[in-house]
Amino acid sequence: MLAALKGQTHLPPGFQAAAGRTASLGASVQYSLAHLDEATRRLLPAVALFEGVADLNVLTLVSQDEDAPAWLRGVSRDQWTAALDAAAGVGLLTRLGGPMFRMHPALPAYLTAAWRSREPVGYPAEVAAAQRALIGAFATLGTWLHRQIRQGEAAKALATIGLQRRSLGTALAAALAAQRYRDAQAILEPLVEFWHRRGLTQEALAWGDRCRVRLEAADGTPPPLDTPGGALWLFAVGDRAERQREALELDAAQATYEAIRVSLEAQPDSQKRSRRLAITYHQLGIVTQDRGELDRAEDWYRQSLTIKEQLGDRLGMARSYHQLGIVAQLSGELDRAEEWYRQSRTILGQLGDRRGMARSYHHLGMVAQDRGELDRAEEWYRQSLAIEEQLGNRPGMAGSYHQLGIVAQKRGELDRAEEWYRHALTIDERLGNRLGMALTYGQLGLVAETRQQPAIALEQTVRCVALFDQFPHPSTGQGPRHLARLTRQLGIGALEETWTKVTGGALPATVRAYVERTRNDEQER
Repeated sequence: MLAALKGQTHLPPGFQAAAGRTASLGASVQYSLAHLDEATRRLLPAVALFEGVADLNVLTLVSQDEDAPAWLRGVSRDQWTAALDAAAGVGLLTRLGGPMFRMHPALPAYLTAAWRSREPVGYPAEVAAAQRALIGAFATLGTWLHRQIRQGEAAKALATIGLQRRSLGTALAAALAAQRYRDAQAILEPLVEFWHRRGLTQEALAWGDRCRVRLEAADGTPPPLDTPGGALWLFAVGDRAERQREALELDAAQATYEAIRVSLEAQPDSQKRSRRLAITYHQLGIVTQDRGELDRAEDWYRQSLTIKEQLGDRLGMARSYHQLGIVAQLSGELDRAEEWYRQSRTILGQLGDRRGMARSYHHLGMVAQDRGELDRAEEWYRQSLAIEEQLGNRPGMAGSYHQLGIVAQKRGELDRAEEWYRHALTIDERLGNRLGMALTYGQLGLVAETRQQPAIALEQTVRCVALFDQFPHPSTGQGPRHLARLTRQLGIGALEETWTKVTGGALPATVRAYVERTRNDEQER
């Protein structure tokens, strides 16, 4: 049905009668097409290869592909520009700025019908060739987009992905079906960045599963890791492990990374294997750090750093320095932590990695905050925020807003603190970032308690701890103890009423037992 509605095949019997008043749309399209010259009318059906938005750059790349149909090969960028501008001039396309042109949802079916009528016998072979060329063109675009994001120029890249998201997905599916795994990974990498920055975790997980179904044997055996299929498998599985870690499913994340490590260590020695092992050791360090096993985490980071130094991977070295700084900070070694962060920032500045620099500024702010140097901390956070806003990195912006709220709260500026927290909360709610939401609700509860508003504090703290099925959950920090303290003040009835108001359900037995146990412990002390 979808292919038929796009004009790629005939509608099933019983679905062709819907002409009537909608016939005017076809007449309007034909009227506009009649105002275009023959060269433009001949090129325009290629627009139907896109999903919603045509891209001048991608069309130019398609025309450079030797596998493209003859009428598409060799068309210059200037010729495509003239054709698309002419189509926009008669209302068939809408200019979006830059190389992008939006089309009416019904237009591709008419353009495809024109293509089919022009080549009634050769159409299937021509469209297949055009789609093969399109995979390569979107792979080239994907490589550029991913490089832009990694180099800190994410805003423009993410805007492009937002417009081409459906077309990129179509090209990715086609690349997987054709077993063009190197192209598939080039398309997938920027999409993954987009999904995670926009909070579209389920979409990312679904595509990861789709890759694994295509790549793995029936018994779950991965493809050889030194092949393009193996590289795509490592990327998809590694991304799933990172999502598990972010969801605090630490056992699952560690098991996934360990499986990757074992598979890699069994491979013949090569520079590619070493680079992948360095990444895996680094990620295992993050998981063990999240578990609170700081000595073990440092061991993993140093193993990763040794490989990166041997490879001359300066960006990788900067990331290892940063994580070693986190371990030092968690261990209370603030001078050592600052030294690691500064080493990381120096390299990132030399490489022009603005995203990484924002992260360094953020953690330097946390070191200053831990020292009680609130003015210095705010300065670092604002430097980080400025970069994140320029890059359009909403998770990073939310993190900066949250920390600026803590600085204001420590100064006793409660109205300003609440304002920062609500900026952070707005972003985290849109992204579905439960960890960020929990931390911010917890802080809002503390602000309300300081204002001597215990009922509001209780409501915010319930919002904090009720985000997760497990109670107490490590993401909620001191939320459970804060909940118990407020319950002792207001009574179990207030907790039951507030819990029902916030969640719509009854107070869980686990929460009630925790509150009562904490109260008894307090009485004994």
